[in-house]
Amino acid sequence: MSNGIIQFGGKVFAISPTLTLQDFLQSDLYSDVKEEIINDFSRFTLLPQTFNGIRLSVSLLFGNQKKIFLVNISKVMDQDSSWNSWSEQRELERKKEHDILLEKLIGNTSCKYTWGEITSDYDPRSGSSMITIRYF
Repeated sequence: MSNGIIQFGGKVFAISPTLTLQDFLQSDLYSDVKEEIINDFSRFTLLPQTFNGIRLSVSLLFGNQKKIFLVNISKVMDQDSSWNSWSEQRELERKKEHDILLEKLIGNTSCKYTWGEITSDYDPRSGSSMITIRYF
């Protein structure tokens, strides 16, 4: 992950700093798209993916240059994931699990590289925690 490349279990294709929208649309990851939203950018949410034995929710965002610029990753929790069962404590537990994964993979919970940056964040406004990969 420290090289900006993410490959999910069972997939031939990998997400990388040079990924273009055209390449993604022709990949085996595209067959797992759950939803597509297009505004000034293209956003694709994949069906849950497996990485290091962990089920993850993954969203990819492509800019108007048709190059990837953001990946949001969040651990899929085993419990009910509806807003009725949401709690800040549970979301902070998810963040802690994200932190542990990043500590194991990159040695820290956030890091900047020449190709981009990786962070683990909790956003109280949206009530969510995620690993964010920003490509420069």
